[in-house]
Amino acid sequence: MAPKDTSDSGTPNSAEPHSKSGSATSSGDTNKSDKVHIVIVGCGPAGLLLAFYLLERGAGRFQVSIFESREDLRVTAKRERNARRYSLVLAYRGKKVLARIPGLLDAIREISIPSDELYLHVGKYVGARAFKLAGVPPGVENADDMIGLNVDRADLCAAMLSYLMERHGDSGLLSVHFFKKCTAFLTSIDFQKREALFEDVKVNIEAQGNEVNVIPGQDTCQATTGAPLQRVPYDLVVGADGVNSAVRHSFTLLPRGFDCSVTDQFSRAYILHVRRPPEISPSGFNLVPKIPDAQSFRCLFYPSGQKAESINLALIWPVNDPPVEFLAMKDPAEMTSWLRQRLPFLDLQESAAQDILAQRVAQLRMVKCEPYHHSEGGAVLIGDAAHATPPAIGQGCNSSLVDAAVLARLLLGESVGEDDRLETKGMKDGLGLLGKRDRLKSVNQKSGLGLLGKLAVGEDHRLESENKKDGLKVHGEAVGGDDRLEAASAKASDAAPGGRTEILERLPRALARYSALQVPEGHALVDCSDAEGPLDARVGFWHALRRFVTGALWRLFPWLVSPPIMFMAGFGANFSDVRRIHAGQIEKILASNERVKAQWREAQAKKVLAGGV
Repeated sequence: MAPKDTSDSGTPNSAEPHSKSGSATSSGDTNKSDKVHIVIVGCGPAGLLLAFYLLERGAGRFQVSIFESREDLRVTAKRERNARRYSLVLAYRGKKVLARIPGLLDAIREISIPSDELYLHVGKYVGARAFKLAGVPPGVENADDMIGLNVDRADLCAAMLSYLMERHGDSGLLSVHFFKKCTAFLTSIDFQKREALFEDVKVNIEAQGNEVNVIPGQDTCQATTGAPLQRVPYDLVVGADGVNSAVRHSFTLLPRGFDCSVTDQFSRAYILHVRRPPEISPSGFNLVPKIPDAQSFRCLFYPSGQKAESINLALIWPVNDPPVEFLAMKDPAEMTSWLRQRLPFLDLQESAAQDILAQRVAQLRMVKCEPYHHSEGGAVLIGDAAHATPPAIGQGCNSSLVDAAVLARLLLGESVGEDDRLETKGMKDGLGLLGKRDRLKSVNQKSGLGLLGKLAVGEDHRLESENKKDGLKVHGEAVGGDDRLEAASAKASDAAPGGRTEILERLPRALARYSALQVPEGHALVDCSDAEGPLDARVGFWHALRRFVTGALWRLFPWLVSPPIMFMAGFGANFSDVRRIHAGQIEKILASNERVKAQWREAQAKKVLAGGV
């Protein structure tokens, strides 16, 4: 039954009020004439950080309404961890933009653990004997900035939301609503009227006689049973609603000007929480590129929880070469025995096998689109809604946070350039690895970062871009490299805060600039992440070997050798720079992955045709 469309703009369901940590009042539902109403779809880290920036720096000029289809993550964080709940690592770029909100990064540190090591488990070198590929090289300036923070995503969102409500819950400028899904019926956004449409997930679920018990990471969309749609007017709607973004879906219905591809990562996975054995480092990220005697089965694991008492374990395999024997198992005892023989250092218990059998296989997708905005409709995409990526280099959340910070600063009238996304000159010498004499040698280097055999350049020189001809077309508006890199002394009309009228007048320029800055970064991020997961076993072997050798040489000769993709991205380099520096390697792996996918699809088609109707 189709949802019933009404013009009712009454107060939506919000979180249970409990002192300052509860939801704000309904004041965010109706725009006040002197405020710019920002509707944020999605209450993840990126959406929350955007709200922080606008409310902290906006001088009361922004009305922020956040809508989330799931339950309040402050409730989720108190639940026992389930198989779908996962941790992430806040790296250099994510920490930098979080640190711009007073006290926020400190609050996050209290619920996180340091993460600054990478271990490779190969052959007999497993467990405590695994190869240590990287930490922060000795003698590096700003070493603390380079150490990641491992934090449970639900805990992260809960901490950010609690702190947001503590600072702005009583301001009358913020409202947060849960179990409110941006509907996918026809279109979730009415661009002409500038209205976002929401349906009540809780009402729909309860109408079917089911209990509302939302599991993080699983789809909470239920078949609509006739609950009325709520129309929420906005000045700007921000799609921070992840890989299955309803806001992005509305973009695809535009008659022109938006390109989007959503592709299968071509990998499947089971995700587990298991006890951390004492010999496994509490601050390390661990890779097992090939599980012994298990076809192309591989795994990665890393600590989780505030005390690293457990680990997140992901068992991964490519679609074209699944572990048939393992996937056919239905007996927990048999599966446990199989896993313990191949991963003895993890000391897996039968409960792990039971968790595997109880969950559905995780299927990851990649998103590339452009532009990230629709000026006429007052809409913009951030985070996974714009550039969903495999987790191979651990920068998905970090890049989403940068999106939020860049967008907020542009909305506030600040001038943002390619080297200023993090609102800092960043690590000295680009990666903090060079001395003054070496840095001066490489001022004219175009890449801004080190190639093998070349020296790195600091962020101070990354904008030597007078001759850039790269241009990015955004809704018919050509934005070249020189245009993106306007000086900080921009005209007052482009940088002055102003009131509601001035903000709305410069909104189209701000959104176009946001796309010009972030689209190349998003595309490069997806390519770099995809290239870290070769589908061909031979290509994967040589890639892992190269990563190991390059990582070792980099630690010994950081002034000469560039870090591997994962570490260069983790240490704050622009993704587009990483993509350019490692272009040869990335292009080969991406081409190999496409061949593998094409061969598999051809083989599947032949099987179907051979089988008849």
